[in-house]
Order: sequence, then structure tokens, then C-alpha cells
Amino acid sequence: MAACGSSRSSVVKPTVVVDSKPLVADTVVSMPATDEDADTAETTIADSALNDTTITDSIRLVRATQSWKRDIRNGIDDLLDSPLLTTSVCAMEVWDLDDDECLYRHNELQRLRPASTLKVITAVTALKELGADYNFTTRVAYTGSEPDSVRTWHGDIYIIGGMNPRMRQSDIAGMAKAIRQLGVDSITGTIYADQSFKDDKKWGAGWCWDDDDNPLLLPLKYNNKDKFTDIFISKLRQAGIYVSGGQGTKPYPGGGKMIAENRRSLKSIMLPMLKNSNNNCAEAVFYAMTHNRYGNGASARLGERIIRSTMADAGIDNAASYDIVDGSGLSLYDYVSPHAEVMMLRYAWKNHNIYKTLYPLLPVAASDGTLRKRMHGTKAALNVHAKTGTVTGVRSLCGYVTAPNGHHLAFSIINQGVNGSDGTANSAKHLQDEICELLSSK
Repeated sequence: MAACGSSRSSVVKPTVVVDSKPLVADTVVSMPATDEDADTAETTIADSALNDTTITDSIRLVRATQSWKRDIRNGIDDLLDSPLLTTSVCAMEVWDLDDDECLYRHNELQRLRPASTLKVITAVTALKELGADYNFTTRVAYTGSEPDSVRTWHGDIYIIGGMNPRMRQSDIAGMAKAIRQLGVDSITGTIYADQSFKDDKKWGAGWCWDDDDNPLLLPLKYNNKDKFTDIFISKLRQAGIYVSGGQGTKPYPGGGKMIAENRRSLKSIMLPMLKNSNNNCAEAVFYAMTHNRYGNGASARLGERIIRSTMADAGIDNAASYDIVDGSGLSLYDYVSPHAEVMMLRYAWKNHNIYKTLYPLLPVAASDGTLRKRMHGTKAALNVHAKTGTVTGVRSLCGYVTAPNGHHLAFSIINQGVNGSDGTANSAKHLQDEICELLSSK
């Protein structure tokens, strides 16, 4: 267990000697010869007193800060002296954002599975790449002539997926009604789903095959199922449009007319992604930022390249040595360190446009999201804004907390080798809560 950022400073006052006795002083004052000299002397004494007060206050502040840092380090050392760590691993780092220095570190460079705290890295990178005003857009195009005399379209309709993971039936109905409003009673062509936004892989690398909750990685889907065109045709019929053609999957060839679209904001997707750890939303954000940079056919490999680039921008050494194969942290192949997560939190802090969007979307201790049941009745309650991580064998937590002296801290804690059957998973969460409580109260 090693402390860091422990630079120490002291202030030494000059001394003068009077009757062979050393005295601490800032100014040597002689008796004034004239009234004018007296005024000058009084000013000198006043300035000296002001300077002395300022120096004294500075000394007190330095000593208080040093004492605070020492208490934090000693307190965390005591917490990590736990039987839990005889059979499992804990790695962590705490960074003082105001002094811009490491406050505490322990195994901080260990590469471990982050679980869902990886979503913070995804979110920071996406906000940098896309900006907070980005929209997930689903578009409808028609490749044919205007409706004939009997209000029939003989061309094909393409629904162009934009990776919206929160598509509702009302959204689909709205697009169908927009077509009806164009004066269409029937469609004889084919209804195509354009899934070319990303590559054709439907599941992420390293995802457990027996996990039924895995997201379906499709740009166009409903309720995590590949049945969008079925529902779209149903909504067309409900809108009064007869559909006699078939359905299929095919990229939009261009040359047609855009007739409807549905938009969902990035922030509305990041809210469940971070507050409730929604994996569907995390993967949508991951592929959206990749598509934004590279266009159709976006892949996880290209997404990893973007994240590593942002890591390098954040000052993380050897960013290429970290493995990020998805946006959610589900993969068995994801490996990052607490230091990497803290540096990404620091990067967000230094970039106000990122931080002002990220911070309110993180779960709040004892209030909402995945932290709503944790840290109640402590000074960490309503103070800690952090993302949790939970997969088999791993419990993690990373985010922000404000110390009583007003210093803003970023932290990451990863516990690996814990499980539910022997109680070590709960012990790991309890340890994380105690660390957050200490950071909130010392």
C-alpha cells in the first residue's frame, strides 16, 4: 500500500537577533524621525502585519492539507488491512483534482476486469467524439415514384437503422403515420431493414453464451429483438396502409426520398446506461461514436482504437496495452486498470463540456440508480457520484466525491476474485463504501 502525491512544503520565517536572542520577524522597524516618517513607519508595520497574517494563514492551510492527506492515506491503509484481501485482489487509485496529484494508490496499474465501470470510459470517449447534442437517428426512405391515382406506392421502403436502443412502439407508429400523411393507402414494394450502420456481428467478443441478457447488436431492433420490420408493417396497417409486398434486410442504395425519421438524444441514452447500467445503451453509444468516425460497418476493433486514442489524450501511458472489446464491460476480454479509469475521470473534469454532461448522469449514493441502496446515513450519501460494476468475480466502483475541505476527488476501486456464495462480493462492496465514506468525512 503506497501513498502518492506526498510532496511536503514548509515556510521558514527570517530571524533577527536582539540582545543576542533570536526572534522570528518579517520586518525590522526603527523609530521615526519625523511625522512623515511616522506615517511611513505605521504603513510599514500595517503591511508587515498583513503579510504576517497571510503567511500564517498559508502555513495553516499547508499544514491542514498535509494532515488531511495523511489521514486519508492512513485511513485507507487501515481499511485495506482486511481478511478479504487474503483471498482476493483490490486495486485502487484516488486523485485530487484540485491539486492535480495522486492522493492514494494501491495496485493501481494492475490490469483487471472493470465490469460496468468500463461504461465511464465509453461515456467520456463518446462525449468527446460525438458531443452532448448528438442524436440517434432512424430514417425511412422510399425508392419509387409518387403515389399513383389510387394512392399506391410501387417502390420499396428502407428503414435505416441508427443504433437507437430505446425504440418504442409509439416511435414506430409515428413513422408509419408520417407515411400515411403523404397520401399513401397501399404499398406494393418490399419493406427493408438497413442494418449497415455497423458490422454483422450480433454479439460481442468474450460475452458469455449462457447470459440471456446480452444485448443484440443490431442498428435496427425493438425490445432487443430482431423483429423491427414486423412491427413496422403492423403499424403501417394500423395507420390505414395496406402492405402487399414482403420484407427483408438490405442496405439503402441511395437515390430515393427521405420521408420520415425518429431521433433520440445521446443524453437520453446515457442516462439509463450510467444510472441503471443498461448494456444495450452502452453498446449503442460505443458503436455510434465508431460510426461517427468511420462510417458504415462500424466494428468493435475500430471502437477500441478510438478509446485508446482518447486514453492517450488523457495522459495514460501505454494506452495500447489495455483491452477494450465492447462498450459495456460485459466481455471476459476487457482489461483496464484503476489508474486508467481515474485518468479518464480527470480528463472529463478538465474538459467542462464533457464533465457537465457526465457528472449528473452518474448514480448518486443513497439516491438513485445502482447506488440507491448504498451508503445511507453517511456523509457519502448524496455526495458520491459513481458507476458501479458487477460481473461474476468482480465488484468495482469509480467516480467522483467531494472531501469536507472542498477538494474534488476522482477514484476507482476494483475488487477481483470475489463471489456471492462466500460473502466476499458483499464484503467488497462494503469495503468500497467505507472508502467512499472516509473520503467524504476526513
